[in-house]
Amino acid sequence: EAWEQLAQLIAADAERTDDDAEKVVLFRQAAEIHANEREDHGTAAELLEHALELQPDDRDLMLSLCDEFTASGRSKEALEVLERVVESYGGRRSKDLGDIHMRIAAAHLADGEEEEALADLESARKMDPGSIKVLHQLGQLSIRLAEKAEGDARAAHTKRAANSFRSLLLQKLDDSSPISKAQVFLYLAQVNLLEDDKKKAIQMLERALANDKGLDEAKAMLDELKG
Repeated sequence: EAWEQLAQLIAADAERTDDDAEKVVLFRQAAEIHANEREDHGTAAELLEHALELQPDDRDLMLSLCDEFTASGRSKEALEVLERVVESYGGRRSKDLGDIHMRIAAAHLADGEEEEALADLESARKMDPGSIKVLHQLGQLSIRLAEKAEGDARAAHTKRAANSFRSLLLQKLDDSSPISKAQVFLYLAQVNLLEDDKKKAIQMLERALANDKGLDEAKAMLDELKG
């Protein structure tokens, strides 16, 4: 389990070989050891950068490098790599590209850039309109933005949140989903409160509890609204 020495040996083998494809395989192996066994994501990123120089159009390599940049706190560099991935699709629509936009949104959120994250979540929804994960995150972010905004901006964010969570009710939600049906009704209650519709918010909370009697947040909200 001398992981550092093992990774160094594999990286040295990569430097010695004249076969570019073999270099890439070895650099990736060394990077995986640094990342998974040593949690040294900075060194892993350096090795993946060497690999990407040899295969600059390899999307899997780009995504791996993005993960290591993110894990080592280099979100701006992660964003640059993700933009390269988007460009590699040449404007074509793809569910895979929806996942890339979600990664970009996550990187923006890590830097506190909520409006930028919103734009990428909207792009992700266009690529994969039925994605439960996209609709969930888009709805959550829209509620947060609505709570901070006023006037037309508040109304626009509230409408987007409502559309996102109502769309979730049309999806098949199960135990593996990132959000339950009860939680969707809870979020819709929050949307109703943003719309100043207390009566409808109470109805949504009652539906939430009908689906999950143990949803404490819905219970607390309902008790508060009923006074």
